[in-house]
Amino acid sequence: MTAKPRLRTKNQDRVTFLIQPEDRADILLPVVALFAELKIEIEAMWMIRAKRTRSERISVTVETDREGARKIADSLLKLTGVLSVKTQTGAEALIPSSPHDAE
Repeated sequence: MTAKPRLRTKNQDRVTFLIQPEDRADILLPVVALFAELKIEIEAMWMIRAKRTRSERISVTVETDREGARKIADSLLKLTGVLSVKTQTGAEALIPSSPHDAE
């Protein structure tokens, strides 16, 4: 079975949310639950922990429009344990950040 490629609508773009969480083991569940509640399909997600500083960063990539990206960022900031959220769009969203960026 092969997956059919999804066609992006005219106003949508690939958006990556770079989330700086508190140092908590249970932070992934609320983040994933938020996207499920908003009925937004996650294209890619990973967590990076810098070895030297032991800081974490979560990266989540989705397809949405500008207004949707703003609403998602606002909702992420309301989650307990999320310190900050940055967004990257277009080609920037396709390039994974290296773990060294979080140091």
